[in-house]
Amino acid sequence: MDAAREDDYFEVKRLLDEGDDPNQVHPEHGITALMCACECASINAIDVMLQHSSVNIDMRDPDRYTAQGAIPHKR
Repeated sequence: MDAAREDDYFEVKRLLDEGDDPNQVHPEHGITALMCACECASINAIDVMLQHSSVNIDMRDPDRYTAQGAIPHKR
């Protein structure tokens, strides 16, 4: 989750390629790495995760939001 938050494309890619589970839910926050990347607007991390077939974009956090719902919106 740190690599996603820090927008580290190469580390996220390495972790996915090595078999890390991108759909693992953080025990305290109830979010996935993709949700974290979306919350932090980590565009490079989002890009590499969306290219990976094992990432479930439809997972929901405890408030029932998907990763798309975590994207900051301009006001």
